Amino acid sequence: MQIVRADALTFANLGDTRKTDHYIGVWDKWTRRLEVGTFLREWRLTPYQHMKARILREKMELLRHEVEDGEREETARMVREVSAAYDRLRRAFGNSN
Repeated sequence: MQIVRADALTFANLGDTRKTDHYIGVWDKWTRRLEVGTFLREWRLTPYQHMKARILREKMELLRHEVEDGEREETARMVREVSAAYDRLRRAFGNSN
């Protein structure tokens, strides 16, 4: 997931809408798989874990829109927010991703 994250954020910073869209889509699917995999292994997914995954996906969608709009400053701000949300997701899932 870290490689997809790096690609998505790099292409967002470059303003490449097509590649950003692709990698955010892949990253979105992987966060959902993380939730399902955790549930299948542990037979539970805490509300906290679910919320952190949802927040990350929402921020990725906002980032996608900023890149589409061509707003460089807002894109840079959203990249930082997405990175912070990803760090919180990693902590919520025990750094297993």
